Amino acid sequence: ALQRLKTSEKELNEVWSNLVEIQRLLKEARVRARKMDDELLQYVKAPENARGELPRQAIDRYKESIGFKEALKRMGRVTYEYGYRVALARFHAVHPDSKVEDPFTIHPEDNLVSMERHAECYNVLCRIAAAILKFEGRKAEAGRERFALYLGSEWGIAF
Repeated sequence: ALQRLKTSEKELNEVWSNLVEIQRLLKEARVRARKMDDELLQYVKAPENARGELPRQAIDRYKESIGFKEALKRMGRVTYEYGYRVALARFHAVHPDSKVEDPFTIHPEDNLVSMERHAECYNVLCRIAAAILKFEGRKAEAGRERFALYLGSEWGIAF
């Protein structure tokens, strides 16, 4: 009976040590399962996050593109052309007998002029429009000659 008791205690100790080992392995398995769940969740959310990031990245790339910058320049030109036309209308209201050629009319001979020269002319037109608006803002009662002198002295434009 004593021998049996010792054998039973020995078996019980082995079972307890096996139980402790199994509990440790179970705990490790749960930790791994939790990590895998977290990774799976990240992989599931990654396309959603990428979908959110892609439009932002596309917009940033588009804003850096030459096409976008050229479109901004064209919009600026339209704004300047409109401002020029407003200034020209004001000038005609004050000086109805004056004749000013529309610089935005496209003539066949314009095709012979280089793009660099077009850009220079465009910049001059913008400066003239700004000068007209500035001149009109002073409420001056001057004639064409005084305006031409004003443009010449203010902007270095010769007529």
